[in-house]
Amino acid sequence: MATFRFELNGRPTKNNTNEVYLRVTVGGKRKLIKTPVELARPSDFNAKCKGENWVRGGVRDSKILNSQLADILAKAKDTYKELDKEGEVTTVALAKEMNTETVSPSFMTFARERAQIVYDNDGWRNWRKYCGLINKLDAFRKKCRMSDITVADLTVEVPTSITLYILVSIIFANQVIEVIPIYELD
Repeated sequence: MATFRFELNGRPTKNNTNEVYLRVTVGGKRKLIKTPVELARPSDFNAKCKGENWVRGGVRDSKILNSQLADILAKAKDTYKELDKEGEVTTVALAKEMNTETVSPSFMTFARERAQIVYDNDGWRNWRKYCGLINKLDAFRKKCRMSDITVADLTVEVPTSITLYILVSIIFANQVIEVIPIYELD
C-alpha cells in the first residue's frame, strides 16, 4: 500500500520561491518527487486541504496550479498501479518511472528552428521578431543559470519571473509573435 501527499520545501530556492514536492511512501520508505509548482510564500500552500485545493485561492492562477498538482498525483497513482501489477513497487522505482516519462523537448531549439523556417520563407520581419524573442529568452536563461529552457519549464511561474517580456502566444498559421510586456510583481 502506498500513500501520496504534497509537501512544501522548507527552504526557499535562489528565486525566493518554495517548491512543492510529492511525498510517496511505500512500505515505510519515503521519497520526495519534485513538481514544477513553485509558490512565492509558504502560506500559499495548504497541505491539509479538502478536495484538490492545495494552492490557496488568493494565489494568482491557483486553479491551474491545482490542476497541475492533481495531474501529477493521478500520474503517480497510475504509475504505482502499473508497478504493483509487475510486482516491482518501491519508492525508488516509482520516482524513477515518473521522472523518465517526463522528458521534455527544448523550447529554445524549437524557437531557433521555427525562426529559420520563417527566414527561409522570406518572412524577414517575423524572423527579426523571433530572433529578438530568442535573445531575450537566452538572456533570461543565462541569468537564471539554466542549461536550457524546455517546454516543461514554460509553466505559470515563468511569466512572473521574467521582468520585461515573455512570449504569450505564437500563431503558426499567420507566423506572428505576440510579445506582451509584463512588469515584475512584488
